[in-house]
Amino acid sequence: MAKTITALLIGIAVKEGAIRSIDDLAKIYLPDLKGTEYGRTPIKALLQMSSGVAFSKVYWDSPSDIWTLRRLTTQQEPEGSLQAVKRFNRRNVQPGQLFNYSSAETVVLGLVLASATARKMGDGC
Repeated sequence: MAKTITALLIGIAVKEGAIRSIDDLAKIYLPDLKGTEYGRTPIKALLQMSSGVAFSKVYWDSPSDIWTLRRLTTQQEPEGSLQAVKRFNRRNVQPGQLFNYSSAETVVLGLVLASATARKMGDGC
């Protein structure tokens, strides 16, 4: 559900002009991602979960990326989410070429949205 709500909020941000285009790279709205693969990824590819960034989701294997993401985003201060997604910085394919269900892409979208709108994801409407 978080992925769908985040995508809806991105759509609202585009409509309201906080985000110019889903073709823009994430680093335009979140400069802290400059120099990373997620920073070089179009918002559209993040919405489609096709960034091409390597991310393993082996739920039964605690060293897998999904567990690392969960651990870093829940056990650190708010900047923990940014530091967590920066760890995933190897691209397997170019953006838009391959679907890979990845919670990290929703985290990146949430960070982009918060930065573009100067609001936190949990703020009320």
